[in-house]
Amino acid sequence: MPASSIRGSNPHERLPWMSEIEITIDACVRDRLPQYSTPEHDISPQQIEAAVRHAAALGGCEHCQIGVRVTDDNTIHEINQRFLQHDYPTDVISFPYDLNPPTVEGEIVVSIDTAANEANAAGWSVGQELLLYIIHGTLHLVGYDDKQDTDRLRMRDAEQQAMRNAGWISS
Repeated sequence: MPASSIRGSNPHERLPWMSEIEITIDACVRDRLPQYSTPEHDISPQQIEAAVRHAAALGGCEHCQIGVRVTDDNTIHEINQRFLQHDYPTDVISFPYDLNPPTVEGEIVVSIDTAANEANAAGWSVGQELLLYIIHGTLHLVGYDDKQDTDRLRMRDAEQQAMRNAGWISS
């Protein structure tokens, strides 16, 4: 489904990179980032889809139309500034368009630079850190929040549950 045919209330304008691709969970835009062309950094479209599906299921959503973009800190900084008026790079940004369980529509942008900087401290690969960001972004799309302490704990529990359900971490 082309981006122009997506229905739903969107508080933001459609993001420009999404007009070129289908908005489905298996559609992943990845910028050309040659410095990250190692196996440790790679995640497959199937892993991206699994991350979205496992996280969306925790919010009661089975039908997802979610675009995922893996990019660098400079680009996510520009997006963060343009759309959210935050003047800094970040790990993940979610753009919700429609949440009507069991259906969710939205877009997620994740930073491979931030993942590369944080993965070692987390004790896993850059790919696993990116998958965590995709799960986190999807949880935001399906109604999870992390602004309050209790919400943040619920979000962290859901992240861990999605990672376990996908088989990326052990119990």
